[in-house]
Amino acid sequence: MKRPVAWYSLTLDLPAPDSEVVEALLHGAGASGLEVRDGTPPHLPKVRQPKAGEVIVVAYFEGKAAAKAALARVKQRHAGLVAALEPLEERDWSNEWKTLIRPVRVGRLWVGPSWEQPKAPREAVQLVIEPKMAFGTGDHPTTSLCLRAVDDFMQTHPGASV
Repeated sequence: MKRPVAWYSLTLDLPAPDSEVVEALLHGAGASGLEVRDGTPPHLPKVRQPKAGEVIVVAYFEGKAAAKAALARVKQRHAGLVAALEPLEERDWSNEWKTLIRPVRVGRLWVGPSWEQPKAPREAVQLVIEPKMAFGTGDHPTTSLCLRAVDDFMQTHPGASV
């Protein structure tokens, strides 16, 4: 059963230099939250990224009228922006984010959440974590580099503790 739509997203494609001003306008117009996609990796799967020199700003509003008013306010100062206004269905974000978590293989190491462990390769050293919304599974480049260093160290120093 679908829940009633109460939230709307307002997505704006704009030149990168205009981003902070537009973000402030949207916040001032009552946005409950902002998402800024500036093209910096890592990218979430199936999430549209901005073109070079642009930023995508997504503002979330409770109610269509508030979102339309915010769009009108932004267009007064920044004509010609590409905009999309869409209703959002209520969803259980506290669990839905888990569908985006994928295990990572770095050298001999497999890093992943407990619900993916049955699929882990038997020959891999398994590092099972319980990711949360602000912590992933090692797919960020800096984490991958650290994992590679740990794996390299363990290969050259068998039996060592890390």
